[in-house]
Amino acid sequence: MRRHFPCSRIPAAAGLRRRGEEGFAMVAVLVLGACLIALSSVIVLRGVRAVGNTSGDARWERALPVAESGLEMGLQALELDAEFSTTEDYPAAFASPQAERAWAVTVADGASGDDLVATPVGEYVVVKPAGVNLLYAVGYSPSREAFGRRTRVVRIGYELHAVEWTLEYALLVGDGLNLSGNFLVVDTNGYESANVHSNGDVYTGGNWGVEGCLTAFAAPGLPEEPGCPPKPWFDEPIPPIDPAVLYDTAEVVLCPDDGKAYAGPAYPAQTGMPADDGVPCNETVDDNHDGVPDRQIPLNGWSSKVQGGVRAWDPSGTTLSGVYYVHWANVVGKVDGQATLLISSASGATCGGNSTGNLELAGNSFFRTADSLQALYDVAVIAQGDIYYRGGATVQGAIMAHEQIDYRGNADSSGSVIAEGACDTSGSPVAGSRISGSVFTGSSFISYPGIEKTPFTSLRLESEVLSWQEL
Repeated sequence: MRRHFPCSRIPAAAGLRRRGEEGFAMVAVLVLGACLIALSSVIVLRGVRAVGNTSGDARWERALPVAESGLEMGLQALELDAEFSTTEDYPAAFASPQAERAWAVTVADGASGDDLVATPVGEYVVVKPAGVNLLYAVGYSPSREAFGRRTRVVRIGYELHAVEWTLEYALLVGDGLNLSGNFLVVDTNGYESANVHSNGDVYTGGNWGVEGCLTAFAAPGLPEEPGCPPKPWFDEPIPPIDPAVLYDTAEVVLCPDDGKAYAGPAYPAQTGMPADDGVPCNETVDDNHDGVPDRQIPLNGWSSKVQGGVRAWDPSGTTLSGVYYVHWANVVGKVDGQATLLISSASGATCGGNSTGNLELAGNSFFRTADSLQALYDVAVIAQGDIYYRGGATVQGAIMAHEQIDYRGNADSSGSVIAEGACDTSGSPVAGSRISGSVFTGSSFISYPGIEKTPFTSLRLESEVLSWQEL
């Protein structure tokens, strides 16, 4: 007999449902779905916020170097003008660093578009209050007007110091420059840094060459060269070229009124000779009552003549040695020896009246900086008028003129050539600075030996940062 066993009750029990359970399951599914949707929304929102925070952090980081670029620009402006400022409105005190920051941002936000400087990663405004040695810069990223901009404010305390002016150009001209003919500017150190700069326009023609950069303030057609400063080119400050700064080194002083020579401040001491009073040609002391001022000395080969009320000194009859101060006159002729010529103008720096303070250098001249000055400065000529090469000549040492320089013929010099171009005296030998050479006799050369010291104070001050703080 076959027995029939019933099926297992476990599956049957698993399939049993209580009344109402079907509705509960549907609700649970709906609630779980809503939770999943809410969770995904939170995840997306957090992701969006993370992207926003990352972008904000990047802007925040970029705003700081932008602000520091503003500090650099502000320091450069102060070095050229110690009175540079952008606002007179500076509170006597701030309640907190936050208040100071808010003041700087308010001033920067209200600055004109001309004061807003763009950089590749943002914009900045320099805030320089008048009357205090503090400089602020406000950096914006991505820009001042951008929605969601980030702003950084930095402040420095500083001091400015006067420094000696050094010659960093082979040829520097304060006004226009004509480069033509056979002419070369060479770097004797082989660094190709014999640079030429004009604060005016530049005319070029003929066969010329510059072992360095040729730049100018007002020469839009002059091309940029690889490795040279990019445009725009700016003025290079030139201090007033005045031979009086080296008067205390003069061994011989040549005077215009009486055509005589006197012992200068650096003349070898002699027993009984009174001290120089620091005023050129103020020689009236005659202690021994012989009718000759006590500081009068022999001319030693110099000759002179007066034409049109102006004395012209000619050293062609002698070999020079030492530092010569030629007061309110001109030097015209051949110059030989180891000598420095300091030639002053009767009009001072005004370029008025008769033309004085000029050097007209005859052909075949050959001289170099006086040995007595060499240890201080390698300066061969300082003229308060013009310097005019009338023919081939060689000068070893820096050549500096308050007005213009005409450098032509088969001329050769070793040292910087500076023409301040401050003005042009009517009737002076040079109307505009010109550097050229002769096609037939060969090239003119300026050989640049490297940076040279001068006795002048730079018009560009040196800044020293004393403190730095971000507000």
